[in-house]
Amino acid sequence: MAKLLGRAWVRYNGKLLRSNEGAKIDLGGTARETVTGAAEVHGHFAKTMPGRVECEIPLAKGDSPEELRDIEDATITFECDTGQTYIIRNAASLTPPVITAGGGGAIPVVFEGQPAERA
Repeated sequence: MAKLLGRAWVRYNGKLLRSNEGAKIDLGGTARETVTGAAEVHGHFAKTMPGRVECEIPLAKGDSPEELRDIEDATITFECDTGQTYIIRNAASLTPPVITAGGGGAIPVVFEGQPAERA
């Protein structure tokens, strides 16, 4: 029976983030968009999309949400329990932390940078 993805670990600059279930990665890379005319498809063009990691970090005593807010030019690693590891270089935290009371105080975090590379 195949081993399927169940858990993932998110790190920035080697530091493990305490992330909740549901972390996800968009590998980024080449996206293509179709160009159409009045009567036919003319073709397509390509553009580069950023790599993106989204996760929620529960807030614990002593944690620094400001540290999450200030992440720039970081290396984000997304390690799957199925053996794949992806790296996003030159990543930054996109939005300031929003802290919600209850349920562990989950803080949604979004990182974007260069398209993901397989480690």
